[in-house]
Amino acid sequence: MPDTEHLPPKKRTVRLQARALLMLLQLTLPFLLYLTLKWEDPVPAFLVAAVFVLSMLYLVWLG
Repeated sequence: MPDTEHLPPKKRTVRLQARALLMLLQLTLPFLLYLTLKWEDPVPAFLVAAVFVLSMLYLVWLG
């Protein structure tokens, strides 16, 4: 990744780990959202959707 070449190795590792965790989170959140939409209470579905949006924004910010 050309944008991380100027970063120190430790910071680059943390950034890559954050991307990996966000990828796993974004893979599981749609399934969790589907399950929460089946419930009668919309609050958990709203919270899962909000976490999904925030994680997407953080991933975009990471670059």
